Amino acid sequence: MRQQAADSPEAAVSARASRIPAVTVAAASARTDRARVPLAPRTAAQGATPTGVLGDIAAFFGLPGAPATPNPTIDSVPMFLRLQVEDILGGVTPPAVTNPATVITGLFRQVLRKDPSADELQRYSLTYSLFGINGVVSGLYSSTAFRQSVVNNYYLELLNRPATAQELSWGTFQLEWGVSEPLFAASIAGTNEFFAASNAGGGPNGPSPSATSFVDLLYRTLVGNEPDPVAGPTYVQQIQSGRPTGLVATEFVMTEQFRLVKVLETFQVLGLSSIPEVVQNYVDNWFWYGGLSGINTRLLASGTNIFNIEAGRVQLPDMTAAEQLQRLLLAPYTTDKETGFVGVFNELFGNPTKTTNCKTTPSTCVNLDLYELLTTGGAVRGLPNSAVSVSASFMPVLKLLPTQNEISLAASLGFPLGRDPSPISGYFNNVDSTVVGPILTSADGQYVVDGHHRWSQLYLINPFANIAAADAGYVPEPTEALKQTQVAIAAQTGFLEGQNAGADNLFTISQEKFNEDVTAIINNGRWRDGPQKGEPTKPAVLEAFTTPLGLEGQTDDQKLDSIEAYLWQNVLLMRASNYYVTDAPGRPVMPQTSSNTFWPVLGLMQGPSALSFSFPIISYLG
Repeated sequence: MRQQAADSPEAAVSARASRIPAVTVAAASARTDRARVPLAPRTAAQGATPTGVLGDIAAFFGLPGAPATPNPTIDSVPMFLRLQVEDILGGVTPPAVTNPATVITGLFRQVLRKDPSADELQRYSLTYSLFGINGVVSGLYSSTAFRQSVVNNYYLELLNRPATAQELSWGTFQLEWGVSEPLFAASIAGTNEFFAASNAGGGPNGPSPSATSFVDLLYRTLVGNEPDPVAGPTYVQQIQSGRPTGLVATEFVMTEQFRLVKVLETFQVLGLSSIPEVVQNYVDNWFWYGGLSGINTRLLASGTNIFNIEAGRVQLPDMTAAEQLQRLLLAPYTTDKETGFVGVFNELFGNPTKTTNCKTTPSTCVNLDLYELLTTGGAVRGLPNSAVSVSASFMPVLKLLPTQNEISLAASLGFPLGRDPSPISGYFNNVDSTVVGPILTSADGQYVVDGHHRWSQLYLINPFANIAAADAGYVPEPTEALKQTQVAIAAQTGFLEGQNAGADNLFTISQEKFNEDVTAIINNGRWRDGPQKGEPTKPAVLEAFTTPLGLEGQTDDQKLDSIEAYLWQNVLLMRASNYYVTDAPGRPVMPQTSSNTFWPVLGLMQGPSALSFSFPIISYLG
């Protein structure tokens, strides 16, 4: 309930807690925290929209194609009445407002993520004088500007793309005329596009969405977690039994887990302390409080929120950093230096290097606000960032698909054939092998993310062996794993290193060129270190292959020919069974970790993670 403001600030906070009596202002909320605010709505290209009086009429009724305005719509009427009835039944006195312009500006920042124009401030000042705080809150929350931002945010969150003009128009209409935000989210999650996006990987078999991948993506996007060990398999079984995905998604957004996430997200936006009992009260009384929109308007109009605004705790977010991060995450993962992910990263951060970057030399950082959002925004985005769970195991090399389109012969075989042949016998004799160190994979051993040449080294020598790997878990498509790894590398090192693959790509090299290069590596090889340092590696190489390939009795030249034929056979197997994924980029833009950064990078990705590598970047209402 809202009560009369007390004399002291401390008492005022308690007295003005209105509809959230047990809520206290978070200690950290006194600081300006740009990471708490949601991403600015990305404007989708639209056709001609009504303007002037016709535009105002279309916006008021929430008609398809209506312009995005902050003006109240017809949906503000039931919102306002609900707030008024709650005040009357609860014996609530509206919170005292000493500076209406400040409060209206603060509400604009929380709901619409912008400052009001002079005209908008004048209009809502009149609304306040006539209908009080409840009128301002219901007006902003029902506006087409806010509804369009909700629609766009859900498309970014669920489908990793902005809404089209038609989707934006139709979605806004639905929200204006009674479809709740959770049900709208479920309508997107129930589409064929969402199902297909749940496993959009490539390789010989192309995309392969399934009931399991659908549930994985549902949890990843809507609650930011891995599937619940009990409920998750139940959803999978329902879909496998023929239940429509739309019904499963609808059931999902009615769960306590989803509602808890949405309530916490609102608390995060408003800078309120998420006291467990208070949060749970809203979850338990979801329908009594009017669902998500009822809870949000209730909290927006609360005395605590008004006090926070007047105390200067609601600041306009850094919209530039938010838009830049959105641009980065939406960039395609290609080698294009202008539009590709790595190219956009380098542009936004002024081409950072190992010695000059935002992590090593913050004083030289050209975009510190963006770097802070990139590396810490995930901790305060409202939606839990716990979808990545790293696990270590041995993966069959024959199961893995490369995510880069270049695998260098020299980088694959140069070490074991030309510098240190000692691991070769182990590759044949041991089912599980470690090649220098573990490689990074994703999707439970489906994709190679980092360590392609360690994988190809073992593959060419023994394609039936298992390789030590750390797996980052489910990703809807391979490029998502590349992006989240690059974000973690940027957080750890401050820059993205690239390497060239050379001109000996195993996916394109001819057999003649392959045999020529292998012969040169073996004939010219020298031990890198140890007691044989500087001595030829050829005798050890031939010996290592003799028993596994049954080459006893052959001359050295014959053995060399047999080894080349065997290795080439495995190249052909790789091309047939382990071809790189669809739209795989070149090596220059691939994630590069070292023995010193490998595990720290995985630690940064492990949930709960502070990194911003998926939508929503930061928390928002709706």
